[in-house]
Amino acid sequence: MVGMKLLITGSGGLLGSAIRTQSDTQYEVLAPTRGELDLEDPVRVQEYINLHKPDLCIHSAAQVYGLGGHKLHPNKALLVNSRIDLNLITSFNEIGLEHFVYIGTVASYGYPYKSLPLLESDFFQGVPHAGEYGYAMAKRFGYDLANSLKLNGTTVSYAVMTNLYGPNDNFNEKTGHVIPSLISRGLKAKKESKKLEVWGSEGDSRDFLYSEIAATRILQILNSRYEGLINVGSGVERKVFEVAEFIANYLSLPGISIKSGAVNAIHNRTLSIETLENLYGKIHPNFEKTLSTTIDWLAKNLNLSRH
Repeated sequence: MVGMKLLITGSGGLLGSAIRTQSDTQYEVLAPTRGELDLEDPVRVQEYINLHKPDLCIHSAAQVYGLGGHKLHPNKALLVNSRIDLNLITSFNEIGLEHFVYIGTVASYGYPYKSLPLLESDFFQGVPHAGEYGYAMAKRFGYDLANSLKLNGTTVSYAVMTNLYGPNDNFNEKTGHVIPSLISRGLKAKKESKKLEVWGSEGDSRDFLYSEIAATRILQILNSRYEGLINVGSGVERKVFEVAEFIANYLSLPGISIKSGAVNAIHNRTLSIETLENLYGKIHPNFEKTLSTTIDWLAKNLNLSRH
């Protein structure tokens, strides 16, 4: 594999940066900044691809807004992400890309869910939840765009990602995902000696996966040239309030407070990762350790992080 060119889009983000770190010894990595590769500019994208001619691509670049952000930008998530995907995937038509890994989202599952944990076979059963509709539908469009590369002989993986957390995340408390938003609000509450505000209902739960483990899984998928749709998660359902309580205790806050109705959220969501574990084995993360690492990272990098 040494000598093969791997393009990682979104390499400065949460997942992309972790993938880049782990792939540097395996491939000749192309990890352009937005200044080097503006995925919203079709001319610049085509020029970059024609110049560098990657053999492989992991497409992790996306504009992600979180539930709060989707309320603020309901159309932007759909249009921007569809444009990014169309520009990139179209540019591969003439270079003979060997394998393409598309990073999708659990938000694209049809809602209400047929069953939990979510099974790959049910991915297209119904339309996504209204609270994440724009981003979710852009990523469904990405499924068809990615698979169009098969007409050119490219093999394609479509990785359905659960809720991620870790360094280099978007820690904006209004537009970030669950854990980064909680950490950001927690650090703010610490400065003000207040309780940690938690959005949603007490029974809400999610499947959370640390970015470094997610990167390991994506590289396993790439290296095996897996073809098709596959869930990537922890397989563990965690209560959001329990995560919030851990953050509050870790930061020595006076407790948590509930803000019900802040977002029109899905209450419970977890992924079946049977296919993933059957292929690549189990990974047993230390959730509290990785969560502590993420909190410490943001506390030390407030001036550098997205928040």
